[in-house]
Amino acid sequence: MRVPGIMGLIVLGIIIGLEGLNLLEYSLFVYVFSTIGLLYIIFIAGSELVLNEFKATKNKSIIFGFLTFSIPPALGIPVCHYFLGFDVNSRLLTATMFATHPLLSN
Repeated sequence: MRVPGIMGLIVLGIIIGLEGLNLLEYSLFVYVFSTIGLLYIIFIAGSELVLNEFKATKNKSIIFGFLTFSIPPALGIPVCHYFLGFDVNSRLLTATMFATHPLLSN
């Protein structure tokens, strides 16, 4: 299927986890290992980055990074203010969390 092995672990975690069959109850053990798993996925994604390809597309990457970390907060702050009624700190935190999605999609 040409799918990375880490995908099997993610799918299995979803199936047996709290959102799937609920075979594991929530505990500190589950929380710690799920956090370690997320950090491992981020590490694997970073280690697969080929610097030569990044250098070849440096300008496009900088523009993409700027847009993906500026547009979501620019849209999220007014939405959190006018539609959700959040205070200033909650608006900023929630709107900047919208900008973290590219890390998960790569």
